[in-house]
Amino acid sequence: MPVYLFALCVNNNLEIDCFYKRYTPIITKDIRKINPNSYSGFFKVNVRNTFIAFKYPNEKKLGFVRDLYIDQVRLNYAKGNISFINPLKLGLKQFPIRDAVFGDLFSEYATQLCLTYKKYKPFFEAVINKRNPY
Repeated sequence: MPVYLFALCVNNNLEIDCFYKRYTPIITKDIRKINPNSYSGFFKVNVRNTFIAFKYPNEKKLGFVRDLYIDQVRLNYAKGNISFINPLKLGLKQFPIRDAVFGDLFSEYATQLCLTYKKYKPFFEAVINKRNPY
């Protein structure tokens, strides 16, 4: 499950601002390979009393929804699972659907993905060759 820290700040006018920080990349990667300056910032996700899911709402790009989606893919890859939700089903329009994988994330989790492939390769071959895989 993606991990985020939310912080609420009340200013002098008693208006509340909402910020979030991503922790999923930190908990799914080798901690020794993480740049200490990475993922250090909080991102604001509201305007007055309205939660802003997209940084660019008209284009439905970037922002919290994008981060949540990427972290869902990241978690699947960390478990060796190559499947993920079609981004268009979530309203995300920034990702090319023709791509079957997210290359940068795929390379980060190549070890886990390859282990899964090795484990299940005999089953796929059996199905392709119309044999009983069990």
